[in-house]
Amino acid sequence: MSLKIDFEVNLPASKSESNRALIIQALAEWQSGAKITLHNLSEANDTKVLQQILQSLSSLPTDKEIDAQDAGTTFRFLTAFLAITGKHATLTGTPRMQERPIGVLVEALRTLGANIEYAGKDGFPPLRIAGFSQKAQQLAIQADVSSQYISALLLIAPVLPQGLSLQLVGKIASKPYIEMTLQQMKHFGIKAKTNWEQQTIDIAPQTYLAKTFTVESDWSAAGYWYSAMALLTRELCPNVTDLTRGRVLGKMNLLLKGLREDSLQGDKVLTTIMPYWSIKTDFVKNGAVLSNVSPTLPPHYKLDFSDCPDLAQTIIALISHYIPPAGPWQVRYPNPPVPWSAQYPAPTEVRLREAWRFVGLESLRIKETDRLQALQNELAKFGIDFTPFVNKPEMWFMRHMKKFTPSPTIAIDTYHDHRMAMSFAPIALHRELDILNPEVVVKSYPHFWDEWNRFREFIKAFLPTLHKKKNEL
Repeated sequence: MSLKIDFEVNLPASKSESNRALIIQALAEWQSGAKITLHNLSEANDTKVLQQILQSLSSLPTDKEIDAQDAGTTFRFLTAFLAITGKHATLTGTPRMQERPIGVLVEALRTLGANIEYAGKDGFPPLRIAGFSQKAQQLAIQADVSSQYISALLLIAPVLPQGLSLQLVGKIASKPYIEMTLQQMKHFGIKAKTNWEQQTIDIAPQTYLAKTFTVESDWSAAGYWYSAMALLTRELCPNVTDLTRGRVLGKMNLLLKGLREDSLQGDKVLTTIMPYWSIKTDFVKNGAVLSNVSPTLPPHYKLDFSDCPDLAQTIIALISHYIPPAGPWQVRYPNPPVPWSAQYPAPTEVRLREAWRFVGLESLRIKETDRLQALQNELAKFGIDFTPFVNKPEMWFMRHMKKFTPSPTIAIDTYHDHRMAMSFAPIALHRELDILNPEVVVKSYPHFWDEWNRFREFIKAFLPTLHKKKNEL
């Protein structure tokens, strides 16, 4: 497909793929001396920390303290790696990391035969790790807490003398991330028997093969650009006269470089849900192209983030400020349900916002910050109450505060959380924002602000030119 590209975005490489690949590379070297070559590793701080730790392990003295900083995936993957490779070390992290639970993974590794003790509070880092001798092959683990615990166990499974039979208990959280782990392992020669109905995964003892792997761009990071494009909908098609057969006259095509249509990443669900907010996706050889179209209506107004929790802040912040094209809703939404009902309200700006229901948010409590509390705090600054239902605490919604006057410039606290900074950044296309501690983006997208400032300058030039063209039609 050949599309005229108006603006290109350089995305970071996937942190999720990079961290899994680094652990596989280290396991292959430890297991058989196999040399794995990796390309396009993420420049995110989490990945750099993991890479530096793995490279330094051979020269570390016994009982050395290893600092995983604030990198959650790094800490969890290293816990399993250090345990089964017989390393003796104390694994620690930042004060926030020491508040994030690790008990489910530690108990699983202890059952398998790891010698792990808590150096502080039970169930939380730091950890004293001191050797491994497999004493169990079958293991049951809660699947509704964090998929990273499961991925950590799967990655080490092939090098265990007896392999591993894993029973997942309860609703599986972030299943696409588990599937990503298995697919990357498959790339390096590992076969797994999965039964998703029974929620079992069996991996026999096997050898990781020496191969080359190129990391894809990060779909979680793509979400910020989808949000930016959606929040430009009213500027790109201000009214129904700009809509022709569901397409926008004078549309803008934005290329997100390095994304693949056959991606393993669960956050590729963006391609499915973003038409609700006017954005369609076309894949080309070197990435994904975003463009504005008439928004569509969802089959219901409910979003489940169980499989894509890293998108929650981005999508919720987007919905809080999304404005559809002006004009009769019959034109903006060509196939509305008839008659309109409570389930499908006529899509005025406020009704669209308040109709949405959000579930699958439980894991947001134990991320870099309590992301649910952070969202509540920051959305309140715009006069939006983000809250759970009293009788359904697992389900959240938005409602507008009465008699609220926002400040001309709103300061967004980021809580040492990279996703808070980037999720709220697109709202600056609508109003003055001051993102506090913007450097937190280094955790996953170090060059985000360079890309964002370049995009802002482009938009300043593009929109007047676009409107001039429309006036000449």
